[in-house]
Amino acid sequence: MKHSSFSMVRVFALSVFILLAMTHLSEGLDKRSVHSPHIRRKQDHKHDKNDKHHHKPDKHKDDHGKDHKHDGKKDKDHHKGKPKDDHPKGKPKDDHHKDKNDKDSGNNSKGQKSKGGNQGDDNDNKKSGLNLDLTTKGGKKGGLGIGIGVGGLLTDVFHGAQCPKPNANKQSPNGKIGFLNCGLNTPGGWDPPPVQLKQVKVMPGPQAIKQPAFKACAKYYKHFKAASDKYGIPEIVLMSFAMQESSCKPYTHGANGEIGMMQVTPQNCKDLGVQPQDSWDPHTNVDLGARMFMKNLNQSGGNVLLAVGSYNGWEKGMTKQSAENTQYGCMAQKNLDYLNQFMNGWIQGKDGHSKEFLVYNNLAKCHGHN
Repeated sequence: MKHSSFSMVRVFALSVFILLAMTHLSEGLDKRSVHSPHIRRKQDHKHDKNDKHHHKPDKHKDDHGKDHKHDGKKDKDHHKGKPKDDHPKGKPKDDHHKDKNDKDSGNNSKGQKSKGGNQGDDNDNKKSGLNLDLTTKGGKKGGLGIGIGVGGLLTDVFHGAQCPKPNANKQSPNGKIGFLNCGLNTPGGWDPPPVQLKQVKVMPGPQAIKQPAFKACAKYYKHFKAASDKYGIPEIVLMSFAMQESSCKPYTHGANGEIGMMQVTPQNCKDLGVQPQDSWDPHTNVDLGARMFMKNLNQSGGNVLLAVGSYNGWEKGMTKQSAENTQYGCMAQKNLDYLNQFMNGWIQGKDGHSKEFLVYNNLAKCHGHN
């Protein structure tokens, strides 16, 4: 009996021990599940074997749409260093030979600085006819977005300008001379309306060189085209300066020292970093003339009338009386028909020297010719 009771006690004690052990083991597993990232991840996420996002994390596409795999190394740039500049440094050498001084022509000195210019408002930028954007190449261009009006008449209203209306017609597509010479006959003097180059009607260069008036410029067209492409100035504008100043003759030597087709002065050359003797070359001469005009255009705030007049020595505030002053002789006079000849004659493909564009004719009168 005593032996049987002792056995029962042992069985009971063993059962209690086993129960306690199982309880302790269960608590240990619960704690492990809380602190183990591996177990927690298994509980929180159920992965789909076909889920590409989890099974292919190392693959991505670059900016070119190509696939690349990471190998644990740092990415390297495809291109090292900066790209080389395609533009040549310095000034291009001229292949042309220097022209010789041939004969005199007696033109007024060029390149006088303008004394400002009126900026037009938004209405001043209305386009007349078809306009082409000729912004200087490579975004350089000192920044005038220039267009060419190849059709229509100059009919814009210039608010604030104390000038008559353009009254443009077939014979005067860019406005009559009273509009172009605004203020010339007043005490305040010449104060041209703020006409922009893109508002002006011009004839395209390829068409102009087929006109009788530009026959002399035809064989030099490549130089005008090169300057036009470089600076964004219509070819016919540059050819018109050459025709008005020298009849497009590269050997012309002015009475005041002006050189070549564009009649640039020795001082103009020095100001633009060119030796005067080098400006006899037709290519260099046309390039200098284009640079002079662009300089005038920038200084005038884009006022093309002020820029064109400045090329021939006109100044804002000039009066008829001061222009016709004979104190220093007839050669010192300003040609009061210059703008009319240029705007309604030459750049329309017509001979600006013809009588239809002579209203004042002051130079001929000064020399005793009517």
